[in-house]
This record gives sequence, C-alpha cells and structure tokens, in this order.
Amino acid sequence: MPRVLAAQPESHVLLMERVPGDTAAGVMEQATRPEQLDDALEACGRWLARFHAATDAGPRSYRPRVVCEHLARQRDAVVAGRRPVPLSQEFVALSTRVIDAGPGYDGLPARAAGRHGDMNLRNLVLAGDPPGVDGAWGLDFAPAQSAPVGHDVARLLLNFAVCCTDPAQIPEGEVLPPRALAAFFRGYDFAGPEDASIGFLLRNQIIADWARIPPAAARTDLLQQIRLAALRAIARRAFPDLR
Repeated sequence: MPRVLAAQPESHVLLMERVPGDTAAGVMEQATRPEQLDDALEACGRWLARFHAATDAGPRSYRPRVVCEHLARQRDAVVAGRRPVPLSQEFVALSTRVIDAGPGYDGLPARAAGRHGDMNLRNLVLAGDPPGVDGAWGLDFAPAQSAPVGHDVARLLLNFAVCCTDPAQIPEGEVLPPRALAAFFRGYDFAGPEDASIGFLLRNQIIADWARIPPAAARTDLLQQIRLAALRAIARRAFPDLR
C-alpha cells in the first residue's frame, strides 16, 4: 500500500504518499483490446498473491456452513418481506441454489490468509504499460483478520465479471469466461481455481452483490440497472436451471 504520511484517527483522516498509475477499474475502462484486460487482471492477481503470501495463515479444510446459514437467514427474511431486494423471487431461487451447493465444497482443501475486506477493482492501483510493471498498490484495507482466500478472490473476480465480461462467453456452470480465469491465475499463484473457498464464494458473491442493490435504485438508477442485469446473466450461466 502507499506509505502513510500522517493520520488523524479521531477525524478519520489519512494522508498517504501519491503513487503513479490508475486504479485497475480505470485501466480496464480505457482498454481497447482484450489483451489489455488480460494484462490488467493478471497484475491484479499478482498483487493479491503477494498480499496473501505475506499474510499466509496456512491450508485448511473449507467449511461453508457459516456462509450457508447467513444465506438461509437472508433468504428467509426476503421471503417474509423483512429484507427488500430487487427481483426477490429470482434472488430467493439463486440463494437456494447456492445453499444447496455448499455441501459439495465441505471439507475440501482451501488456503487462508489476511483478508483485504473490500477487494474490488477501485482499490488496486496499477502503474506502467503493461499494467503493474512499474508498481501495484492496494488501498482501503479492513482491520486485520485471516480468512479463506476465496473472500478476496471472489470479490475481485465478480467485480471484473460484472464490469468487463460478456456473459455469453461464460460456460454453463461457471462464473467467469475461461480467458479471464486464465489471466487472473497467471498472476495469482497463491492458490488455484480448485481451492474450495474460491469455487464456493464466487457463487456466493453473486448474491452478496445483488443484495447490495437497493430496490428503488434498481428501478431508477441506470448504473444499478446495468449491474443487476449483469448479475442476473452471470447467475443464469452459473446455474442454468434458473433460466
């Protein structure tokens, strides 16, 4: 991360060293060729691998129970009308499919490391051409904690999927196109796509992002409408029976 020059915690003010480059989101928005997206996503993976390697908490058996219990409570609240979400019937059906998938990941190998907490494309800065060759920096970390690496990987990859991919290129049963996964894992060598936490939490992240969209915004805000449409399309690729 950029060097901290001064801090005033009581005012929530932080002064940090200026670094060159642009956010990964900005780099990808300016991309004119698929290869440029590949390079940027690989650089994101490389930075995240370094962060996880520096905070390695070791291998473990993945247990999706806590996530599944949260999903079930949230789903039940939506059904009962206590938790408003856009397109609630589709949301409930997707939640049920992800909950049902949980046991298939239970006990499988996963890696754990420090958790960034908000690992999206606007919290990575990439410098140079190709992106990252002159440096990469992470921003806006949550308080220190360890967690399965799938939390950070899923947040980042689904952000990329929503912003930068054509859902028609996603194979049935998957969340991202093969090209995007290959680019990311060229850089991210701390764990592979077979890591159970990555596989399960990628699917869970569709629900998490959907739940963050206010129903009113889904009706009136064009950007949120585009985001919701992308999430629906990705969900239908990941779970073809939802169509």
